[in-house]
This record gives sequence, C-alpha cells and structure tokens, in this order.
Amino acid sequence: MQSVIPTQASAILDCVSGIQGSLHVTLEEGTHSAWLYDLLVQRVKKLVVCNPRKNALLKSGRKSDAIDARKLAELLWAGMLSPFYHGENSALEVQHLARAYAMLTDDTTRTMMRLKPCFAARRSSVLAGSCTENGTMMIT
Repeated sequence: MQSVIPTQASAILDCVSGIQGSLHVTLEEGTHSAWLYDLLVQRVKKLVVCNPRKNALLKSGRKSDAIDARKLAELLWAGMLSPFYHGENSALEVQHLARAYAMLTDDTTRTMMRLKPCFAARRSSVLAGSCTENGTMMIT
C-alpha cells in the first residue's frame, strides 16, 4: 500500500489503524522522525528509523519521494536497513521540559510583579525619614 497523508497525528493514526495484520514501518531520520517514532512505536510491530546517507540503494537512480519510499520499503522487507534512531531522545521529553520552563518563567514573572510593590512601598518609607544631611543613610 502506498499513500500520501498529511503530517498530522490524527491522519497518520487513521491510516495505520486502517491496516490489518502486523505492520512494519520505516522512515528516514529527519526533522519529524522523533515525533513519528513516538507516535507510531506502540502501534506497529516493527519501526525502523534509518540514516539516508547509509543506504547506497537510495543514492542511485532517479530521485523522488515515491521512488525513495518504494526503495525503503524493499530494503525493509529484505532486512537490509539498520536502525539509526532508537527513541533515546524522545520528543515528548523535550515537550515536557519546554512546558516546565514556560511555567517556571511565568511563575517567576508573576512573583516578581507581586513583590515589586511591596519593596517599593518599604523603600519610600525608609528613604523618607532616614537620610542624613550629606545624603548617607542612617542605620539604627
């Protein structure tokens, strides 16, 4: 089976769930490979993310997405693809870290905005009555 589907989780999962039997999937390492790996790893029997530079068959002959997809499928079927990516750097982990960073930044900003008026009020009362004639602060 060969089809072109949008790069959306729902469309990819609909396509995968519509196929019966054990599903073997391969894709080239690239921008979306970590996201696709996380999306598909629990839903297919075998998932191979390969390095396109290591596949000599892909370098030869005409080039197009359809031709490259067919060649990758043939290499997967023949067992000639070696996994390049094993899910060590999960995209989900990066998303969680980015979300935590955003939350901490928001919390810090909110706290600073609450503390500023408190310190400003204290500073004005301290400065109003505790300066000497030469402008130095008197500490008692």
